[in-house]
Amino acid sequence: MSTVRLRDIRHLEKVLIAHEKAMREAVEAGMVNSARRGVAVAIQSMTKFTQRPFSTGTYANSWLSVPVDGGAAVANSANHAIFIERGRLPGKAPPLAPILEWVYQKRLAKRAGDASTKKLAKRIAMGVAQKIKHKGIKARPVLEKSMPSITKFTVRESKRAVARVSRNPPK
Repeated sequence: MSTVRLRDIRHLEKVLIAHEKAMREAVEAGMVNSARRGVAVAIQSMTKFTQRPFSTGTYANSWLSVPVDGGAAVANSANHAIFIERGRLPGKAPPLAPILEWVYQKRLAKRAGDASTKKLAKRIAMGVAQKIKHKGIKARPVLEKSMPSITKFTVRESKRAVARVSRNPPK
């Protein structure tokens, strides 16, 4: 722990303001580091699901850490991330185009070919859409499962930041 020599009460106020600012900046930097680590943790936790949310890699490659006022956030920018994370209740059928694209990527039908090949791909996609309409999609809460590890790392980073600033307080 360092000692700060105070000249008068106004100097105390300046030192406290500087110390508070240094603490806030250090903790925010720790949160940004935690969010970066959170991205890696989320990607790693995807492998723990029996039905892994992986087809094209879009979901896995869309994890990012975003600095925000007062810290950072872990997010996924994929259009379908919400459906993986929270699932989808039965009800209205999903749009056919993304499912058709999925059929081609999974090689359940060939992209190039005659009319019967395209018809087969469309039938498969319609079957998948109907199943989703009737049964929904089970949630795979990747971020939720990652949060205990991310939170633990964030607390550790914050404690380190506070200790670092406390050892070398602003003058």
